Amino acid sequence: MTEYARLLLNKLKPKSGLLEIQSGVLVYSDEMLWTRARRNEGLDANLESKIFETRPWLNGRMVNVMQLVDRVGLSVGLLKIPLEKLQARDQLKAWLVMMMAAKVKVWLVDTLMKQIHGDNLKLLMEWLSGFSGAWVTFKDETQTEEKLIPMMTSSVHLHRNGSLTGPSTPSLTGV
Repeated sequence: MTEYARLLLNKLKPKSGLLEIQSGVLVYSDEMLWTRARRNEGLDANLESKIFETRPWLNGRMVNVMQLVDRVGLSVGLLKIPLEKLQARDQLKAWLVMMMAAKVKVWLVDTLMKQIHGDNLKLLMEWLSGFSGAWVTFKDETQTEEKLIPMMTSSVHLHRNGSLTGPSTPSLTGV
């Protein structure tokens, strides 16, 4: 986890200045979402937590969480199987459903983006197009933006030196 992510998650204090996050704004990392899940329970039991919406937003409208399950291609029969017993590809799908159903306003994303592809990446981008919060990615010098740039309407990158670059920057480098 980068220093910037640790700052935003309140796990690291700034050396100078102040970082203020408005009360009620839930900041989560994709890794936190997965590590805090109850692995010995199924997706259905995990989604009963107060952190999740029963009717999350997708394409500007509220949908039943089961529509997300269907859209990621997760079999309804797998909902009760403990997360730790699911195959890796089904764990990834469950993780994606949890992310899209969570009441989180600021996502710090690293691990999930390295694993998601194909139709599930398209679904994530579809969801992001109507997401009313912030989606922050941290990339190292070896990662590319090929997955995100064609699908995102805007992006801002916070660099190691503290500078920000936006979508008009011809060559973006990572944090």
